[in-house]
Amino acid sequence: VPANLNIVGSCVDDDAVGSVRIVLDGDRENEIVAEGKDFWSYYLDTTQMEDGPHEIIVYGIDHKGVVGREQKVVWHLDRKQPQIEVDSHEMGTLVSKKVKISGTVADGNGLESFYYSLDRGENYMPVSIKQDKKTKLWHFSINIDTQKMDDGAAVFWFKAIDGQGSEGYLTFLYFVDNTTPDVSIIYPDEKEAVNGLFSIAGYAKDDIGVESLTWTFGKERGEIALTPGNPYWTLDLDVRGEKLKSENFSITARDTIGNVSTKKLKVLIDNEQDLARIDLASPSEKEDFDDELLLRGIAKDDDGIAEIFFSIDSGEVYSFPSEGVFSVSASDFLDEPLSVGAHELQIWARDIHGVVGKVEKRLFYRSGPLPGFSNASVITGIKADEKTEVYESGMIVHPEAGSQFSIDIESLCGLAELTWSFDGMEEKTKTFVGGKNTTGARGLTNLCIPFDSAWGSSQLRIRAKDIFGRTSEWIASFYITNLTKTQGAPELDFSDFLDSKDRILLGEEEVHGFFIGGKAAEVRFVPET
Repeated sequence: VPANLNIVGSCVDDDAVGSVRIVLDGDRENEIVAEGKDFWSYYLDTTQMEDGPHEIIVYGIDHKGVVGREQKVVWHLDRKQPQIEVDSHEMGTLVSKKVKISGTVADGNGLESFYYSLDRGENYMPVSIKQDKKTKLWHFSINIDTQKMDDGAAVFWFKAIDGQGSEGYLTFLYFVDNTTPDVSIIYPDEKEAVNGLFSIAGYAKDDIGVESLTWTFGKERGEIALTPGNPYWTLDLDVRGEKLKSENFSITARDTIGNVSTKKLKVLIDNEQDLARIDLASPSEKEDFDDELLLRGIAKDDDGIAEIFFSIDSGEVYSFPSEGVFSVSASDFLDEPLSVGAHELQIWARDIHGVVGKVEKRLFYRSGPLPGFSNASVITGIKADEKTEVYESGMIVHPEAGSQFSIDIESLCGLAELTWSFDGMEEKTKTFVGGKNTTGARGLTNLCIPFDSAWGSSQLRIRAKDIFGRTSEWIASFYITNLTKTQGAPELDFSDFLDSKDRILLGEEEVHGFFIGGKAAEVRFVPET
């Protein structure tokens, strides 16, 4: 019966029929009195009744109240088609790989068969079903491998046939997505080494949408929050202080259906490049200075410079702020001047993240003053009876007196060489162990120079060169006595021909005399003889 039911019949009794009673589905407490007696009817509204088998019991009562025999009829209400529901997934759901579609079929008249189709109903495949006795529902489960299907929208067609031959249909829309997310690492390049604080960047794309983006870096791991509509991501990592040469990084994207894609990168690490470096212009290697030690150069770091440190000879550490370029006087930091000689500068920088850079070492020297001269004198005679005169410019020296010129030369850093010469004479040299890596002749050095000069006015030039190649010069002026000249006033000497009264004796022999104290321009007798 597919609709409302008109129940009709007849009732016969030898006396007379009093009434006809109807019992629906065993409900004797709510018996129905039919219209009519010998011929009776009842119009049954089935809209509120469940599909399936129903029972009608009818009996008559005569006018004396005697109950007649019951008549029973079983009939099937079939107002509704089988109701199919999918409870494993919602309409329009995303599926991937292998998936199980399950649900229930409800029909009061029982289920004769159940089918599904993947080709829009052109071909149906039977599905085994099983009824739950408590709920009266029929359950189905279908395993589908979506990897054999094209990505995109697809439709399940279900068909159920109940016990009365009524057919019920359900079309179930779903979307196949077996495409993994497109995930990539843009920076850094696999051949590019990173250091300190650095960033990794890339993108993660998926047509349906990326649900999560997770990463690992060595023992570290985490998740990156994506901005809707923006597939690009960045991640800041820190390898400061690490001695590793490389570390493995992976980024994993999962879409909303569960498809997973992972990209891996072996990150090269070179923390040497993270260390701040100093290009030191002053002092240069083995440079010498006297009064002020200037520190000048540029500190470089990819993150930025915060401070520069230095010490001398591994002593106290001094510092000053800097953003890179610097020019300061180290002498301003020192409590006392540096000693003359070799010293080592250690200088390094710290970046804005606190990473301390490499130490730059530089050998330098404090040269001190130029060589100085003092205590100049002329020494005459032998040691047992020598005479010392303080040098005065232009002083007279007898060439046969065995005199020597004496002078002290002082060099705090050390003498390397002394040279001297008189005018017109060959230069002479006295060499000490020289060079910046040696001490040379430190302190006072005495130099004695024998007089070796032509007669007359002469200059003695002395040059002192220290271990840094710096020179000082001393010039002394002398008059070396000319022994070819008479010493004293000019006069005539006829001593060999004088008598006791100092008179010249003239006779037959020649008279010889001497002109002393000069060179005679003319000789004549007055009066002439």
